[in-house]
Amino acid sequence: MPSTPGSIYYNSVSDMYRMSSTRRNRVLTLLGRQLDLRGQSDRSVLDIGIGSGEIGKYCAERADARRLYTEGIDLAQPLVQEHAKVYTKTRACNVDDPDWTKQFSRQFDVIVASEILEHLFRPDVFLGQLRLLVKGDGCVILTTPNLLLWTKRIKFLFGLHEYGDSGLFEWGHIHLFSWRFLKKLVHRSGFRIVDSYHLMHPNMLNRWHRFMPGLLAFQFIIVLTPDVPHSAV
Repeated sequence: MPSTPGSIYYNSVSDMYRMSSTRRNRVLTLLGRQLDLRGQSDRSVLDIGIGSGEIGKYCAERADARRLYTEGIDLAQPLVQEHAKVYTKTRACNVDDPDWTKQFSRQFDVIVASEILEHLFRPDVFLGQLRLLVKGDGCVILTTPNLLLWTKRIKFLFGLHEYGDSGLFEWGHIHLFSWRFLKKLVHRSGFRIVDSYHLMHPNMLNRWHRFMPGLLAFQFIIVLTPDVPHSAV
């Protein structure tokens, strides 16, 4: 894969992209639920953005691991190499490339795209491309930060906004989403939201993770399923 400004950046900061314990537990809970719903038949999982390899590790440690095909892709080559052993297959892949889906010869039961959407130049195109990779009865587990968390609204009110090396406004975040716009984007892309397990702020609100996510969710964590036949996309 040729070097691009994006690949150079993400190769240099790959150690930053690790799931918090709470987000990891919530994403893995949703993943386990979706795999269990599909019984003991052969199933496939695509992990977009390997990060700390949590998806691959979880699938490899399941009792039915032999019936799972897992593929991990990432723009950062060091992560692809580091976590190759916990996936069936890994590859370096830039999902901002308009033809990236042509690398795959199969569709997947579950696709996990955790903290990916905000790093893309065209997140709308990316979601449309996922429709080509997910099975008609499959799902996508998606997470992304909330632009309009209540603490950020207060800072905006007082003109307190700047970019830095970490946090919501880190240099790698290109697009950020409100709850209303995220739902609209999902629907436009041919998906519908069937489950959620948002991460709230402060943490004491986590038990009410479906209550006013547009205001109180620190990270949106949602499960999408195709809403229309693939031929209509």
